Amino acid sequence: MTSAEAALKTSTRKVPEIATSILKHLGCDKSFIQEVRRIIGSHHDHPDNPSLPFRVLYDSDKLVMFSPEEFPYYNSRVGFDWEKLWTLCIPRALGVWQRIC
Repeated sequence: MTSAEAALKTSTRKVPEIATSILKHLGCDKSFIQEVRRIIGSHHDHPDNPSLPFRVLYDSDKLVMFSPEEFPYYNSRVGFDWEKLWTLCIPRALGVWQRIC
């Protein structure tokens, strides 16, 4: 396992707990925290009719692949289709952000 793969595996385990801690500190109610945890835990499984919060997280997760930390991992994968990622994510992400901003 590469260091990038190990980091992704660790973040998958830790992110729901980190989000819970932050949201509790911010005073969010239990049902909201549970919804966020559910979205975090299922954002790799794209539902047919995702909620707006799900789409924001899903698209953010795809956009982070372009970050300096994650780009080398994905770019080194044989056959990784950057064009597919770009056409799937970018237009939809821009549309979502235009509706909520």
